[in-house]
Amino acid sequence: MSLLLPLSRLVPLRDTTAWGRFASVRPLPRVYGRVTLEPVPYDDTGMLFVLADHPIGGVVSVALGDTPVTAYRMRHEADFTGRTVAFLELQTAIGKEVLTVTLDGLLHPVTGRHMTNPADVSWDLLQWATGRIIDRSRFALWASACQREGIEVHGVVTTADETIRAQLDAVVLSAGSLWSGAMPGFGRLLPELDRVETPILLSSGALSSVSCEARLDGIATVVTVRFGYDWAAADFTGSVTYHAPEAVKRYGRIERVIEAPWCPTPRQAARLAEAHCKRLSGARWTTTVDGDRSMSDIEAGASISTVHPLLPGGAVSGALVTGVDRDHESGAMTLSLDHLAAEAE
Repeated sequence: MSLLLPLSRLVPLRDTTAWGRFASVRPLPRVYGRVTLEPVPYDDTGMLFVLADHPIGGVVSVALGDTPVTAYRMRHEADFTGRTVAFLELQTAIGKEVLTVTLDGLLHPVTGRHMTNPADVSWDLLQWATGRIIDRSRFALWASACQREGIEVHGVVTTADETIRAQLDAVVLSAGSLWSGAMPGFGRLLPELDRVETPILLSSGALSSVSCEARLDGIATVVTVRFGYDWAAADFTGSVTYHAPEAVKRYGRIERVIEAPWCPTPRQAARLAEAHCKRLSGARWTTTVDGDRSMSDIEAGASISTVHPLLPGGAVSGALVTGVDRDHESGAMTLSLDHLAAEAE
């Protein structure tokens, strides 16, 4: 069943105007995982700041310019409006130097652990942003795959000018995943990242017709992933580049840069770059297959393997189901598939 949510709305991020007095309008961040940011001044003393618009896991370090600060206290208290926020209190007032804080954000409401699993973050983000109660078990399949593959996200919701959909896209892209409200698990890892996924075997006898189209305009033979965004410096801290040598020989050097601000580590960025390079380094087929009710259990996001004389090369392996159309009266099914025209080298 599709999950219908108002994803075109802007994220409901509060800013300093909620307090009634402020030096400048600043958003009050929502934080997941370990991040570095500039805290928001709470008053004009130069000693009291807000780290996040919610309780957090704790402060890792504080710095004034390039100088570490050790004389501080973090506490959770109600702000002027009565909402509990994370405060940072310094023992001495700061001047014009920039104060930066590295902190651990929201804790999981059930496990009490740092909330870094992409499925958990997406679930929490959607509940907070839409104001609706969403069944957490809906995200369990995706959460399990992310945990198994060691995929995490760390980041900050820091602008009220983005839609819920755009914010969710940033999280999901950084996790090397795809998402859809109609997808079981809501999201899934890219097939190239899920090392234990077993494609669904579809009988050729179930297919009544096949149509295919291949395009070359989406090819990239060199993929760079920018990762580790520093919200205090407003810049990425690293990048990883992956090449497909045989594809470079065949198509030339075609570069693609993927920005993954919520991707926290070089290891994960390298896996994302490799996965995207495998997906993009050759022509891809868009295939539509019509079949009978034996395909009725197949949902968007599934992987399909099947053999049919009309398929490119006579077979597909691990094709991604991007769309499902059911005729409930006749039981007929139409699946839209995405797959490489040939194996990437």
